[in-house]
Amino acid sequence: MGLIFDLPRFNQTASIVWRNHVNQHGIEVKCGFNELLAFIVQQSLPYCLATNSRAINALECLELAGLTNIFSTIISRDEVAHGKPAPDIFLKAAEILQVPIEQCLVLEDSHAGVVAAKLAGAFTVFIPSTLSIDPLTLELCDVMMSDLGNVLESFRA
Repeated sequence: MGLIFDLPRFNQTASIVWRNHVNQHGIEVKCGFNELLAFIVQQSLPYCLATNSRAINALECLELAGLTNIFSTIISRDEVAHGKPAPDIFLKAAEILQVPIEQCLVLEDSHAGVVAAKLAGAFTVFIPSTLSIDPLTLELCDVMMSDLGNVLESFRA
């Protein structure tokens, strides 16, 4: 007889632990975010948040990170038929921003996100958020950078 794993209870416990952690420590903003955002705004480039999270969770995370009202356009998992790794979120983002997907730059920190961006046809920058990197992710992305500051440096070069 195999072990019985209570997934709903695990998810509930994980959610409680996560909330306790972020209520104590907040959510860290990626290195270079503010400078890159200032450059994007200065250049009048269209931008949005395209997230695999549900809208309610994305808005909560933005608030906890101190980024409320930063993104005037947010495309969440709620607005598409299929989440990442399907390309739906990025195709919808390009449509809303009125930019051909081939002219879109996607900044991603996950394998599923890189797959989705690549399938959509966007230029994909992988900025890993973990030390363990799937070699397939490296093959799929157009370029890997260590942080958002590097992205800004590449714009200025």
